[in-house]
Amino acid sequence: MRLFISGAGGFIGRSVANLAVGRGHDVVELARSGRDPAAPRSSHHRTVVAGDLREPASWADSLGGCDAVVHLAGGIEATAATSLALIGATEQLVHVMSARAVDRLVLVSSISVYDYRSLRPGDVLDEATPLEPNPQGRAAYVQAKLAQERLAAAHTDLRTTVLRPGAVYGPGRLWNAGQAKRIGRSLGLAIERRARLKLTYVEHCAEAIVLAAEVADAAGAAANIVDDDLPTQHEFGAALARHGLDRPRTVTVPYRLASVAARAANGVTRGRLPLPGILVPSTLDAGYEPLEYPNEQAKRLLGWVPRYSLDEALARIAREAGEISRREG
Repeated sequence: MRLFISGAGGFIGRSVANLAVGRGHDVVELARSGRDPAAPRSSHHRTVVAGDLREPASWADSLGGCDAVVHLAGGIEATAATSLALIGATEQLVHVMSARAVDRLVLVSSISVYDYRSLRPGDVLDEATPLEPNPQGRAAYVQAKLAQERLAAAHTDLRTTVLRPGAVYGPGRLWNAGQAKRIGRSLGLAIERRARLKLTYVEHCAEAIVLAAEVADAAGAAANIVDDDLPTQHEFGAALARHGLDRPRTVTVPYRLASVAARAANGVTRGRLPLPGILVPSTLDAGYEPLEYPNEQAKRLLGWVPRYSLDEALARIAREAGEISRREG
């Protein structure tokens, strides 16, 4: 296959491009102008194109001959402005795909798009869970991902697979050891130490994305991407410590107490003052409500099986960190 990958220079995109090439696909990597993806330059199986999705003139011709598009552009630390830019970029992408008769799209969304306020602690979050009906009350990143999904769905000529990864971790991104907030250099605030984290190792996530492009029957479906071996917040911190990875000392707040505090703070400010995410009920619920996260849909739809346990994945991350440290030392 020939795959066009937006966001190929990002944390997940680099793994997707490398894996796709390793599986024998030809890859067109779109990198923002002035930035090269952290991957090899153009070669026999990969072509690097510099451009901005909002400016099709810089990349539209590169869609020629492509069998599928993997849309990964968009960072998790989005602002209102960057979210609007991402929505505009997605509009351009699906429009050009339709014009160029490239009808296969793998849209990488987020597990954060669900209506967490409809759930209660202990509930199961799966693909049947309703999507957020009031995105204006959610973070800019969530609003952008919901808008992307709506845009793709509106283009009925596209055969779209929507993937909704959980918290993707890997080298350089360990989600503050599962902390809700880092306080200084050595202390972290955690919410509900017994709550399971909706994690997926970056290599697992990349494989699900490439499989979604390969599996024709995945068109028209959506799947959450989370690992088999989901640790609690406490277990994740302990596992990081076992592998010599950064873990701050932790102060833990029960979810129910944090929820009461967030709702009280929200009632006092009534949206007039900015609050930390853990004091915004919708953000708190989406990030830390104790829920169950099955992955049977992704396995059935894609034939996807996470390769590594949590400990095996962390050992790989620690080994890579050690190799980088030795080279830089």
